[in-house]
Amino acid sequence: MLHSIPRRRVIAGMAALGLCGLARRLPAAESGVSKSPATALADRLAAYADGLSHDDLDAATIERIKSHFIDTIGCGIAAFDERPVRICRDVALGVATGTATVIGTNRRTTPDLATFANGAAIRYYDLNDSYVGGLAGHPSDHIAACLAVAESERSSAAELITAIVLAYEINCRLIDAFDVTSRGWDAPVFSLPAVALAAGKLMKLSARSSRRPSVSPSTTISRWRRHGCRRCPTGRDSPTRRPGGTPCSRRSSRAPA
Repeated sequence: MLHSIPRRRVIAGMAALGLCGLARRLPAAESGVSKSPATALADRLAAYADGLSHDDLDAATIERIKSHFIDTIGCGIAAFDERPVRICRDVALGVATGTATVIGTNRRTTPDLATFANGAAIRYYDLNDSYVGGLAGHPSDHIAACLAVAESERSSAAELITAIVLAYEINCRLIDAFDVTSRGWDAPVFSLPAVALAAGKLMKLSARSSRRPSVSPSTTISRWRRHGCRRCPTGRDSPTRRPGGTPCSRRSSRAPA
């Protein structure tokens, strides 16, 4: 049962994508079942993130990301005065200095707290975009983190767009590939590798450095694949490209009001 996992271990696991505790609970692979790929999924995802550039994006994808960005910021501004959002903002602004702006103010805080405050505002009304694959998710949740890290790193607009595309692609492709609800988890766990890789991209981390937060989840995903879960992305040149070549970032749609 999920409740048997200590809360401290769950919180610690979230820092490393939140799935290592679940990995320990999966049964051992039966004999005769194919072993995990020679290259771990964490390596494939890190290599994909490292290799993705703004030049790889077509005009339609770039335009869609711009629309998602504007829509997402609008959702955050609309919820600016809501009490829970104000509380989150007060917490974030309790830090005296920082490098990332809290939306709707002229004050900065640390990137993680800016992500917390801005993400709470963006998500509050549940009006940001939706992606429906095997499960449903809200990939524009990741824009708050991308924006905070991009500002802190003084990234260009092109670098920010590329990071947002990366977050969308990783998150949505994992939503397509795995049903975590059958094991007591929900789709937002896929936001963790998506944000980690997007942040690493903006920070210009090497593929080796970017893969570290993904080590435990890669083990989990490999085990899921061996036990009959739906198609794993490890067999694709691009782990996030859907059949037919349409980027997941172009399939996300505006949530109904």
